[in-house]
Amino acid sequence: MTWSVAWFIMFYHHPSDDPGVRPSELELLTTSVHPKAKLPVPWAEIVTSLPVWSVMLANFGSTVFYVVLIMYMPVYLKYTMKVDIADNGFLSMLPPLGQIAVMFTAGRCASLAQAKDWMNVSAIRKVFSCIGMAVPAILLTVATTIPNSYIFYSFIVVSYSLSGSVFSGFRVSQIEMAPNFVAAITALCDIFGSLAMNLTHITFLVIIGDSSDQMAWDEICWCLSVILIVSLVPFVLFGNSKIQSWNTPKKPEIN
Repeated sequence: MTWSVAWFIMFYHHPSDDPGVRPSELELLTTSVHPKAKLPVPWAEIVTSLPVWSVMLANFGSTVFYVVLIMYMPVYLKYTMKVDIADNGFLSMLPPLGQIAVMFTAGRCASLAQAKDWMNVSAIRKVFSCIGMAVPAILLTVATTIPNSYIFYSFIVVSYSLSGSVFSGFRVSQIEMAPNFVAAITALCDIFGSLAMNLTHITFLVIIGDSSDQMAWDEICWCLSVILIVSLVPFVLFGNSKIQSWNTPKKPEIN
């Protein structure tokens, strides 16, 4: 609600309507920046592009991971760990706080790697995607071998925190590969994300239900590990941040 109020107060239809804009900014926005011509979306090329599919699959896997850990960890804390409601809120807050910290740290590291030319952009995206998906998959698997529920939850927190690295990985690649059609690609990724979210809720209810058994949560972690790795592999193999040929429409030849 606070964010919505701030948006309505601070948002302006045109830069010239904003009393806080500097004259130099206004000149840049009104004279130097021009709207792009509307381009026809090359749907055939997009839906048959391996880099696009690799991003969509990675988005599917990471969304399943997010939904389980961010929405159902309070359930684990309450019914399995028997944490009272006062401590539950604080412990449930740790994973997203860790993710935000890693997100900003990974962003700076990725920018540094790109600025120093330590590796090409596609390789940077793959490295940070692996940090945000493969490493959490390993930690989740290890967590299932730990009998102590608090240590188990600590592994969950670290796993979710590291997932912030994907925001310097495949989530940036979907913008870089086709800047002119990023909206179309993002829409397809959101479809996969919504599908992942709904399937996750259904699967969770089937596996967990009203159970407070630690073994059920171990099974959830094994499933998440497999999903993360399976959805990551296509991006490692086919992910590409280079601008795709279909991003720029071909100009008609003049006879």
